[in-house]
Amino acid sequence: MLAIKFKGIAKAGKGIQKWADDQKKNLNKAQTIALSKVGWNYAQIAQTELKGGRLGLAPKVLYRNTPGDPKYSRGPTDPDKPLSPLHKGITYHVQYSTKTLTLGFRGIGGTAWQARIARKSVDGYRIRITKAKREMLHSCGIHLRKETKSVKVPSRDIMGAFYQKYYNDMLKDFKTLFLRKMAGEYIE
Repeated sequence: MLAIKFKGIAKAGKGIQKWADDQKKNLNKAQTIALSKVGWNYAQIAQTELKGGRLGLAPKVLYRNTPGDPKYSRGPTDPDKPLSPLHKGITYHVQYSTKTLTLGFRGIGGTAWQARIARKSVDGYRIRITKAKREMLHSCGIHLRKETKSVKVPSRDIMGAFYQKYYNDMLKDFKTLFLRKMAGEYIE
């Protein structure tokens, strides 16, 4: 009689194990779907912001002192946007084995010099000052001393400001999507 009860418990244990395996599959599926959706959403936001030239930064506004001035402006400025063609290079990747999301540049669009700027801007770089560059900078109103041989450009991570601005929102969105998926809701 004791052996029969033991076999019954073993059979029930197999059913519990199958249920636990099914729940684990559902959990993994919900995680990957939520990560993919959050990655896609925020890659689109990053592309839009990079097209505007202000990836993760507040809009730059120019004010003039006199409203009668013909150059008086209250709206956002339209800065030169040399990195805007790089928006095509922003993408996301979900690593399924570790359940991690990577958002950033995987391929670089735009021209060769824009790609070089994007790569170099993360670490910072030095610009060697030649006579032609010195004259060009002088014509733009940037006057260098004669003994200046190079200019150090500090490191600026293109995606750093974006992460600072949206990191908490990304976590909230992931949690919301994950809970919705675990509740059985269909997520497009």
